[in-house]
Amino acid sequence: MGESTPRRRINKTTMATLNRVYRETRFPSDEMIKEVSKHTRLPPRRVTAWFQEQRRSDMQRKHGVRDEDRTRPVDQPKRRWY
Repeated sequence: MGESTPRRRINKTTMATLNRVYRETRFPSDEMIKEVSKHTRLPPRRVTAWFQEQRRSDMQRKHGVRDEDRTRPVDQPKRRWY
């Protein structure tokens, strides 16, 4: 396996930029992702992943889904849909 780069937290300035772009559009174009990547010095894949995670978080907040709501107890049988 190859060496991976260490994970870094997104600083406040970068977060503000990502949030500003997200308020403009939830689905940025490839060109917009490249511009944000250049401006924030994050890799394009990281920018894309951030937008995906943000959309997922928004959807969960909208529907009131929490992590513990998505798991079922081990002793509870799996539901059958037929």
